[in-house]
Amino acid sequence: MVCDAVLQGHSGEVWGTCFSHDGQLLVSVSDETIQLWDIQTKRCVGVFRSVRPYERTNIIGVTGLTHAQIANLKALGAVEKPREDELAD
Repeated sequence: MVCDAVLQGHSGEVWGTCFSHDGQLLVSVSDETIQLWDIQTKRCVGVFRSVRPYERTNIIGVTGLTHAQIANLKALGAVEKPREDELAD
């Protein structure tokens, strides 16, 4: 087998790939996204992301958590952003 191209788009390790039944598309899967590739153009034609369980949950000022727990929440989509009313001060 000969490598024809390197498709770049995932930020982490690719866990799996699969061709469409007609061989025109390739699906690649990583820990954050599923990407759909056009085999002829070698371009990404679609990116799918799963919603993380804490996506956009604001955890600024949270107490009682360790730094590791806060890091894990951020990895699951949580953010630390000042509220709009706090920005006016």
